[in-house]
Amino acid sequence: MPAVYSCTRLKLIRCHCSCMRQTDLRLWNICKFSHVIIRTRAVARFPKASILSMCLKQLRNINGCGEVMDITDLHLKDYLQGFQETLKNQQADYRVAILEAGSDAGEFERFINRQFRLRLQHYMLTSRARALETRLAITSRSTHFLLYQRDQLIAVLRATPAPFEWASLAQHHVSPTVALARHVEFSRLITHSQQHRPVSINGLLATAAEWAIDRGYQGVTALCRSPQRQLFQRFGLTPIASHAMHIEQRARGDYWLLSAEWRQILMALDQPVNMNVHQPEYRDVHNRQY
Repeated sequence: MPAVYSCTRLKLIRCHCSCMRQTDLRLWNICKFSHVIIRTRAVARFPKASILSMCLKQLRNINGCGEVMDITDLHLKDYLQGFQETLKNQQADYRVAILEAGSDAGEFERFINRQFRLRLQHYMLTSRARALETRLAITSRSTHFLLYQRDQLIAVLRATPAPFEWASLAQHHVSPTVALARHVEFSRLITHSQQHRPVSINGLLATAAEWAIDRGYQGVTALCRSPQRQLFQRFGLTPIASHAMHIEQRARGDYWLLSAEWRQILMALDQPVNMNVHQPEYRDVHNRQY
């Protein structure tokens, strides 16, 4: 009996010591977090209530290993949530639906196929294009974001982890680097009308970006034409190459390859002129979206 008692007591002592180490580690990380706030001059950019909220988030987001969510991620999530709130406040009849990987993406597929036909982009519907998506299991691996106005689907976006679709399309021009391995590819940013409002697109991109941050991705990459390049660049993505690429499978059209880490997106969103919700949107009746 004494031996059993000693063994049980020893386990309790070890458990207690482990909890103490975790507590010390968490307190140390909170101190580091506070130091980062001061060092990055976040106090000057955020009200006291917002900084207190971020500190409380740190206490909730510390995981079992005692790690703290990156300060950039927290700042950026505040901005992204702000854009989503703006969308809800200014357009009460707008909503974004998220279809996680493995969900039925039939409505998404019907929407983009119709838009491709309306824009005479038949190269997006060829058997070769379908075969590439099948080979990479794009649909089953992707999360789809659907923007509705009332019950009408007006815009969509797709987020896909590596291997990326653009890596196969642009393999003769550029290859993915290790730095992009933890990025997520944004594609199929397509709207029902060319006269879409910036606030709705910002809300859609913000929803997708916050989703990606929560799942541990380190940034975003995208292959797009010039109209989408303007939208993505305003969101913080920058061209990887200094010139457009001619993609053979896309009727040798001009495409731009973009990428950004979260800190780059945060810097872009921190500039009011870049994400002004009242700024006129680029419009082109013959705009080819993808």
